[in-house]
Formats: sequence, C-alpha cells, structure tokens
Amino acid sequence: MSDSIRFLIADDEQHIRNLLAIMVNSIGYEVVGQAEDGQQAVDMYQSLKPDVLLLDINMPSMSGVDVLQHVITVNSSAVVIMLTSLNSLDVVRQCLGGGAKQYILKDNSIDNMREMLQEAISKNIGLIAKNQMTP
Repeated sequence: MSDSIRFLIADDEQHIRNLLAIMVNSIGYEVVGQAEDGQQAVDMYQSLKPDVLLLDINMPSMSGVDVLQHVITVNSSAVVIMLTSLNSLDVVRQCLGGGAKQYILKDNSIDNMREMLQEAISKNIGLIAKNQMTP
C-alpha cells in the first residue's frame, strides 16, 4: 500500500470542499482532486483513481447517488463515503445499499467528522490496499 491514502472530494460548495480538504490533510491523507458537480466527480474518479471518494448527495449535473452507482459499477470495491445534510433513513439505506461505505452528516462537528472518517478508513483499509495494488 502506498504511504498516503488519496482522496477525491466532490461537493458543489467551494467552502465545504475547502473545509473537507483541510480536514483530510490534517489527518495525514492527500487530496488529489476536488469536483464541483456529479459529472466532474465521475470524470475525476476515472482519471485520478483515488483511494477514497468523499461524495455529497445533492449536486448539479448528477446526484451523488447517481455518481455512487456509476463508481461502484466501474469499481465494485470502491471506498465511497457519502456526505450530506440529508438526515433521511431512506437516503441512508439507498446509499449504504448502493455500495457506500459510510454516511456522514455535514452537521456533525469537524472533530466528529474527522473521527468518523478515520473509522471508515480503518474499516476499509483492506479494500484501499487492494485498490492501490490494482492497476
């Protein structure tokens, strides 16, 4: 496995992307790209091949749920962590049932989000290592 876990952040709000990038970097991980809409997230996922995709649900051009479906179709062992302000059990079930590894609400404190992110990485480190070894 490489030294650093590589993240792609997809959120339509610049300030949220910046905050998430700071959080990811503070843990010691690398942000390799930031997407501002769903289509850009798909394109960047395919070209950058990040280890983890932090993905907002409500985005222009393609919803996060649609992006998740596309990414899982391309790579069934992708590590996708959904970020949203939607606290709907149906949406949570749809995302987790669709292959997301974690679901983090944006209204958590930055410390809680960091903890949840680290927990998700720890739980999926085997998949991350597998994906890093796959060309």
